[in-house]
Formats: sequence, C-alpha cells, structure tokens
Amino acid sequence: MRLGPLTPAIARAVFEQTLAARQVAIAPALLEVLIADLTAAAAGLAAELGWGDAPAVYPPHLQLAGSVLYDARRRPARPRAVRSPRRAGDDPPRAPAPRARGRAEPEPHRDARARLGALVSTGHLRVARAERELVARVARPDDAVVATDVIATLHDLRERGVVVATAGADGEPVWDLAHDSLVAQVERWMVETDSARTYALERIRDHLRHPGADGLELLTAAELRQIVPHVAAADLAALDQEWASRPSVPTRAATWLVATSRRAVRRRRVALVATTLVALGVVGFLAVRWQAERDLRRRRDRDLGRSLLVIRAFDWDPVTLTATDTTAARFTWTLVRPDPADDARPGPPFAPGDPTRRPQTAPAGAVGAELVIERGGPAVLVIDRVDRAGRPCTPAIVPIRRLTGYRSGAAPMPLDLRVPTCEGTRAGMIEVEAGPFIAGGVGEPPSEVARDKGQPERQTILAGYALDRTEVPNGFAKAMGAALVAAGYALPLYPDSDQLYQGSEPPWPITAIARRDAAMLRAMAGKRLPSSLEWQKAMRGGATIVGRPNPYPRRNLPWGPPRADALANLKPPEVADRLRFGAPIATGAMPGDVGPYGHLDLAGNVSEWTTADDPRGPAIVRGGTGRRPSPTGSSTSGHRQPARPEHDHVPHRVSVRGQRPTVRLILAAAASGRGGSRRLPRSSWRKTRDRQEDAPSEPAIGWSVRGPWCN
Repeated sequence: MRLGPLTPAIARAVFEQTLAARQVAIAPALLEVLIADLTAAAAGLAAELGWGDAPAVYPPHLQLAGSVLYDARRRPARPRAVRSPRRAGDDPPRAPAPRARGRAEPEPHRDARARLGALVSTGHLRVARAERELVARVARPDDAVVATDVIATLHDLRERGVVVATAGADGEPVWDLAHDSLVAQVERWMVETDSARTYALERIRDHLRHPGADGLELLTAAELRQIVPHVAAADLAALDQEWASRPSVPTRAATWLVATSRRAVRRRRVALVATTLVALGVVGFLAVRWQAERDLRRRRDRDLGRSLLVIRAFDWDPVTLTATDTTAARFTWTLVRPDPADDARPGPPFAPGDPTRRPQTAPAGAVGAELVIERGGPAVLVIDRVDRAGRPCTPAIVPIRRLTGYRSGAAPMPLDLRVPTCEGTRAGMIEVEAGPFIAGGVGEPPSEVARDKGQPERQTILAGYALDRTEVPNGFAKAMGAALVAAGYALPLYPDSDQLYQGSEPPWPITAIARRDAAMLRAMAGKRLPSSLEWQKAMRGGATIVGRPNPYPRRNLPWGPPRADALANLKPPEVADRLRFGAPIATGAMPGDVGPYGHLDLAGNVSEWTTADDPRGPAIVRGGTGRRPSPTGSSTSGHRQPARPEHDHVPHRVSVRGQRPTVRLILAAAASGRGGSRRLPRSSWRKTRDRQEDAPSEPAIGWSVRGPWCN
C-alpha cells in the first residue's frame, strides 16, 4: 500500500504518537525544526510527483528521520540534526553501518550497498527478494561474508526504517525497500560510493582498448594503487570474458594485465632499491674514504703515529747468564716527556689525551699491550713493577729516542720491549751493610796517586745498599735488546783481534760504553750507577764486616795489603813490549780478585764508571784494568773525568758498577764507537792498529759499569 503526502499537522501527530507508544518524548523545538525540514524537502518532489503545492511531508522521509533520531537516542553519542532531501536527486539518507550483534562488522558500507542494490531492479524499480536469494546474491565466494552477516545487516537496516520484511509463502522472510522514493536515492548512493570501482574498471578497459606497438601497455604504479583496492577477482574475470572474443588480446586480458603490471612494478621497485643501496654504498664508501683522508691529514699535520707497545718481563739467572720470560710479573707503565737536561731521564708528563692509549689483548708471553697514538719525538717509558710478594721495586726507565710519528701504512709500528722483573733486577747482587768506613787517604799498600794528590783520609757513614757481584755481562744487555734499540743504543763493535775476539760473547763484560749510556742501561734494569764512595766501601769494607772488625779498613786492594798481581786480570810485565794493551776476560773469571763482601773484578779486568760524590763534580772511574801491570793506586784513588758528554769517552779502560741502587757495567778495552755486537775482520783491526801505532796519542778505549739497586 502506497501512502500519499501527509500534512505537517498529521506528520507531527504521527511522530509524537509513535514515540509515545515507545515511552519516548521529543523536545517541541526539535520536533518543529524536524517538521519544517521535512516540509522543505518534500517541496522539491511535489511538482515531479503531481501532488500539488500544498505543504506536505512524505511518509518515507518521516520514517527515515524518526528511525535515525531514535537510534541516536539509544547510543551515547551527540545527537545529529537530521535533514531530509530538498529535492529529488539530492544525497539519500545514509544508512548507518550495519551492526551484527555479538560479532565484528565486515566493511559496513560495502555490505549495506550490496544489500540495498539487490533490492533495486534494472528498471529503476524496487523489487522484493527472499532472504535466501539475497544471501546467494551478496555472499560471493571471493567475499569473506557469511549468511549470518547478511541477515544481521538486513535486520539493522530494518531497524533504521530503510527496508521492510514480510513473510513469504513458505514462511521465509521477503525483503523490500520501505518506499519507492528510496529507489533513486539508493541508486545515486551506490553510484557515488562505487565510483572508485567504476574508475578502476575504466582504466583497465582503456589499457585494453589502446595496446602499444609491443602489446598491452602495462599499468603504472600509481594506477595500480588506484585500481587494486577497488577491483575484485570476479571483476577481472568479467572483463576477461568481455574481451575473450578479441583475437589480438590475451584470453585473460584484464587478469594478465594487472598481474603482469604488478610484477613489473615489483621488479622496478627491486631495481630502485638495489640502485639506492648501491648509491648509498658508494656514498658511504666515499664518506669513509673522506673521513680516513681527513684523519690522515690530521695525523700528518700533527705528526701523529700509531705504535703497538708490547711489554715483556724476564727473570735473570746470573750463574747460567740466561733470561727466562715470565707472565707472573705485575707491571704498569706510563709515557712521559724526557727531562730537558737529559733525554734519558723522565721529565714532565704529556698533555691529557696526548698520547692516546688503548688497551689491547696481550700476545703470548707478554704481560701487557696497548695501542699508543702519539706525536713523533722523544719520550720516556716509566714501568712501575711489583715483585711476586706484592712489594714495589724501583721503576724500569726506558728512554725512547723517537716515537713513531706520522708514517704511511695502516699497520701500527711494533714496539716490543723486554725488561727484567724485580727478581731479575735483584739477581746477582750482594748487600753492603750500612755504617762507617775509611775513605780516601794513602791507604795500604800506599797509593802513589793518592800521595801525589794529597788526598785526605776521612771516616764516612753510608746507608746500606746492594752492588752487582760482577760487571754487567753482554748476556744481560742482549736480553733487553729491543729496549736498547728503542733507546738508540747498540752494543759496541769488537775487532777480531787476539785480545777482543770474544768481546761480544755473553760472559764478557760490556765495554766501550760511555758514562751516559752506562747510566741509561742501569736505569732500564731499575738500578743506578754507584757513587765513588759506594764503590770504594765495597772494595775496602766498613769498620766492621758482618759483625766482625775489618782487618784492613784502609786497603787499596780488594784482598788486602799484600800485593799479588796474579789474583786480578792485570797486564803481566813480560808482555809489556809485545802488546799495546791487555784484554778483558769473562766476568768473575778471577775468583782471587774479590772484595770483603764478595764482589769480583774490583782490582783488574776493566775500570768502572761511578758518579761523583758531589753532583757538581766530574765523573769518576775506579778499578784497575788489564792495561796496567800493577794495581797500585788504581783501585781506590780513581780517575776524575769531566761530566760533559764530549768527555764520556776517555782514553782509559774504565768500567762502571752499580749498587742497589748499584749496577756493575764494565767497559773492557775496545775501539770506541756504538755499533752492534759484531766483530771487525782481523785484517781491518790490524790496519787500524798499525795506524794507531803511528799516531802520537793512544787510541780511545771505552769502559764498563756496575750499578746499585735503587730501592
């Protein structure tokens, strides 16, 4: 049954009575606004439907407005003003999203459009369809829609007043639009909401109609973004069937076009990503290269270099003259600037961060390693040591003539240093007890040198110290070979002569060594050169020796007043005319040349460097040599030499002992110079000797050192 237009008064009464039946009231002001809007909307349809010009309200409009307002009342949402269409063809009332009670709503707009579209025929008339037919038409296999969702949506639309249901002949619900006026509105709504799908299909048809010279023109990425979301497989299948009769087009034209276009787009994207990655890789490589070159320029401008500093420790056996590496030592170290007055001694620290030290994994056999980034130039490495009992001992001081500084090449310069442990430093030293002793004077037997110089005799008190038992042998220096190289020192050259052909062997004392180098070698071992008084007390003994009175407190010979030249390595008188000078022998080879505390080679072999009792005075060399036929006066009086570097090598055989802090380094007769521990050919030595015999002065001969322990 079709209802005609209602007067505004009847429409107002119908609205109020319907709401009152449901125990709902409407504000009068809102009702008046609603009736006025519905009357204005119907005015646009009156002339088209032939209903005259009288004010009227059309029932479908009233039904839709009432359902929307009633539904809005039930939801906790802000009320919306409901305005009816002004004229035919205006926007239809939008059906709210269908609500399937108890489950999620699948794409509500699309589902509602599909259900309402099934209720409009191709002749633009409303059509009634059974519920089973609607489910079959709407729930296609490619849609994730089930019958319960379709039925739930239809019931929701009925609650909103858009559709109505009547019982069919077999009791099955039959669904229909609520009024004929909704047909045009539903069609317009479907067209507007389905415009994206229509556009997508037309774009595909356009590509199928206008193939290129090489076949179908593929869709672009932008076209695929507009087409794929709005076109289902069924739509593509329908287009394939539409184009199946055209021989020049593939059988599955639309499906093939979309699939091929998507593959092409994926390939282009992969190519673009690969190109981007390659470009980023090139840019990254160039950036890294630029940074490396920048760092290289900075290092070159600042003369920065990298050194891999490796510290190794060894124990020393003074009997077998062997060094044994150990990792049980506890070392810490730091780099400082050299003393401006003596570049072999530590001076002020570097500025913070210069050099930069980075700990590294120590190689096998080493006690520590680190990467040092530093400026080129001299430095001093101070190694603080702790013995196995946890007691600290004197630091080992290794001067480094020049840190690496800038150089080409990525690998750091290795700096592998080997220094003795605290136990290795103490090995082979003999304690000299504290107390007084008689220094200077003529002594017993009388010293001709002391008598000529008028040296006064005095009693002096010294603190306890330890002195090396022998002069420092070559073997000990060779054990620290890398440290000597870093310090710029090389063991002396020994000519292949009758006297010196064994000079470089481990038991022989280090000879031809300058006073400064002797002090540096002692500092590397954690010792120092003995003072002249310390050396003299080790030779004479104190007032008491191990609690007993000293029988010869004024002795000028280690074994006492009786002269016995054969006890020491001294030049025999019978060979005075045949040999220009005598030769050193292995350290400790003359057991008779022994002092009251057990120190050997004090009277003979070679002379030894000591330091002046007054720091302002000259350096002093003590002890006899194989060059002299008699030790008289040579052991105690000593020879004073200026402490200037140009006088470090003097034309005498001199050795140096140290104490604790004393070290014993003996410089036997050898040609002056600082080569490696190599031998000159005998023929070369003979030529050199012949030239020296023709010279008016004696050749420059070096000496040795022994030093005290520095605790």
